[in-house]
Amino acid sequence: MAVIKYKMYKNEQGRRAVPGYVEDRGHWGDGNGNYIGWADMDGPFYIDTNNATELTKAEFVTYATPMNSEPAGWDADAMGAWQAADLEAWYDAFVAANS
Repeated sequence: MAVIKYKMYKNEQGRRAVPGYVEDRGHWGDGNGNYIGWADMDGPFYIDTNNATELTKAEFVTYATPMNSEPAGWDADAMGAWQAADLEAWYDAFVAANS
């Protein structure tokens, strides 16, 4: 199981769709159509490795830092902007919730 960066694809009806192998999806979207999700990279199903990039904690922090965005419910005025330590904590909690 792994934290991945992925993009949606265009389905048969011409709509955006999340690849079926992405289990916990839609986190930390960027302006290029990338999202963070969870997938079983070693599982029994095919995963398009051109679209699913496994991210280490350090790679996730590098990906998310330039976004300058906080998750829903985060009051940046009261709590301050997210820092690398906050992103690392989010990554750890995401892994724990999906493992």
